[in-house]
Amino acid sequence: MATKPASFVTFGMFIVDEIEWLPPSTKERKTNLIGGAGTYAVLGAKLASSPCQIISKNISWIVDVGSDFPSVIRNNIDEWNTDCNYRVDDTRLTTRAWNGYGENELRSFKYITPKKRLEVQDLSSRQLLSKSFHMSSREKISLPAQMPVIVWEPIPDLCLPDQLATLQSAMQGCTIVSPNHEELKTFFNADVANNEEPALLVKRLMGWKQTHESPSTLTTPIVREGANGSTAYFHHRHTDTITSVHLPAYHTSAMQSLVIDPTGGGNTYLGALAIAMTDSLQSQPTYALIKKNIGTASTVATAMIYATIAASFVIEQHGVPNLDRTKVFTEIFEYWNGQPFIDRLKIYLQRESEAIKRQLSLIPG
Repeated sequence: MATKPASFVTFGMFIVDEIEWLPPSTKERKTNLIGGAGTYAVLGAKLASSPCQIISKNISWIVDVGSDFPSVIRNNIDEWNTDCNYRVDDTRLTTRAWNGYGENELRSFKYITPKKRLEVQDLSSRQLLSKSFHMSSREKISLPAQMPVIVWEPIPDLCLPDQLATLQSAMQGCTIVSPNHEELKTFFNADVANNEEPALLVKRLMGWKQTHESPSTLTTPIVREGANGSTAYFHHRHTDTITSVHLPAYHTSAMQSLVIDPTGGGNTYLGALAIAMTDSLQSQPTYALIKKNIGTASTVATAMIYATIAASFVIEQHGVPNLDRTKVFTEIFEYWNGQPFIDRLKIYLQRESEAIKRQLSLIPG
């Protein structure tokens, strides 16, 4: 019997987070929070596929469980109903990290127990055949004939000028490469970073030039811009011109009181983006709703919409959003922070679909 491939797999880690607010803040420290780039990416894929439990069970990942793994966290993860492989090792501690929050958005991060990275050889055959992958470091995978979607977020510590050539080589075969707006700048010296438009920085990042040759692979850069949303850039090689599609964040300036902690928002965005770039969601009511509002001209724009909505739930609290699930006859409903994913999607499309369609109309066929 042939192995059924997963819809989504992450190479990112699971981490138990703690948050400490630095003086003069008197906020109480929070401990045993679900965290890690891989965890949030899985949550993004889960949110994008909500409430479909069949797709949810095709979201596959590995959680390294140490001797101190909190049972309450396992219960929380199990509620997501994903294909989670708990890899237990009682000889080590669970990977934990400390996050320090200071004034003026100052943030500090450090591991407080040894980390354990995932390697290609850790994956099952089902995971290796996945339709999509999320990566923080660039892994080498023996890819099947049907190329999967690969979404890569470069490690911030390696977003440096002397790593640019390495990045350009490593992105070959990636579907999406996605630094955030600050990481994009750190690939270049200050004069370039502070004086060039983002589109020109992206052009330098990607090494785009005028050519009449078809590229062997086509990688789309998407720059995540925090509260300002995200922008995808498209290079038209014959004319050496660039067009872009910008999607605002779900939370407008009038809604900022709902934004509590942006931690994990970018990872969640990319997990949702990855699964939405495949055909996994095309039978879902959410996909039909997006198609009705913007058409199917751009798989990237469709995926960005899913990603924008998914990320919006994660930043409304410290840690992960609350999930309530109910069943009416045979139909399952999922409420994230009290709201179904599709309801938030409807609000966003009502507000933004015309602007998105206008931008898509400017991209040459």
